[in-house]
Amino acid sequence: MYKPQYTITNKILENVSEIEAANQIILNINLLSDWEEKLQKVAIIKRIKHEGALSGVKLSKKLIKQFLNKMENEEGKIRNIQEIINFKKANEFIKQNKDKELKENIIHELHRIIVQNILPKEIAGNLRLEDAEIYDLKFRQLEYETVDPGQLPIELKDLIRWYNNSKVNEILKAGIVQYEIMRIHPYYDANGRVGRMLCTWCLYSSGYDAKEFYSLEEHYDKDLIGYYKALSTADEGDLTIWLEYFTEGLKEEFERLKNKVLQIFRGELKLDIETRFPKRQKKILDFVRKNKEIRRKDYIKLFPDLSDDTVLREIQRLRKLGYIRKVGKTKGTKYVLDTY
Repeated sequence: MYKPQYTITNKILENVSEIEAANQIILNINLLSDWEEKLQKVAIIKRIKHEGALSGVKLSKKLIKQFLNKMENEEGKIRNIQEIINFKKANEFIKQNKDKELKENIIHELHRIIVQNILPKEIAGNLRLEDAEIYDLKFRQLEYETVDPGQLPIELKDLIRWYNNSKVNEILKAGIVQYEIMRIHPYYDANGRVGRMLCTWCLYSSGYDAKEFYSLEEHYDKDLIGYYKALSTADEGDLTIWLEYFTEGLKEEFERLKNKVLQIFRGELKLDIETRFPKRQKKILDFVRKNKEIRRKDYIKLFPDLSDDTVLREIQRLRKLGYIRKVGKTKGTKYVLDTY
């Protein structure tokens, strides 16, 4: 039975506590849907760009932006485009399956999606049948030998059984799964990508999705030496230093996003929505942002030539879109930003 070895240090406890607090703030502040959409798009572009760099594929933000909007028409043309397509599909897969119990078929399907049209079909989603050795390319020396192919099904089953039954903190479980997939090395290639994506699945499935605003891939890419050094410390069997590094990176990313979300909520960051709304709705929204609310006496002055019914139709459209909400009844009715 798989049982990871590590020590819960003060650093890990502090990191986990701050991650949980930041995640709750991010989840509980409802931003305008335009902002949420923008932050999610920024995150997915960052994740694709930096995951590509971690896998040795250079992807520009411009290329990623171009093909995220027209993926279906561009499949299979060139390797870089295929990397973008596969990452996007893998990300959709983990979101669609985050409520399921972890099973082998989820991991295999994740690998199949990640390497689609990049590796041969007979390799995609199937365990390797040969030995694999991990080399340090810089020093040209063997770092470690991976798990024997005959042991792969057993080790994978043990890891999954542990994950589904362990009472360990969910954040730590995600970090442990990421490392273990890389150590076990179940596939011929793309084990790092599978490990990082499966880690994201673990975080999403346990409620640490921060509305999908974050990119751990960027953190690793910007600190490659520290990332691989932390991973290598676990090769002797003790995951403590790796978990300190993992939780520290997640904490930094969640703290950054928490502060950004709070800035947006306070109105310190502006979103260009000039082209997103008809003129009347834009005028109403600007008034609410400036004055915190709008009442009948306000919109009568704002639109002296329009009837109450006409203005209320515009307000109703903004309510349906989730930008403002109604407070009070009859004469006391007012409309405020739908921020909570």
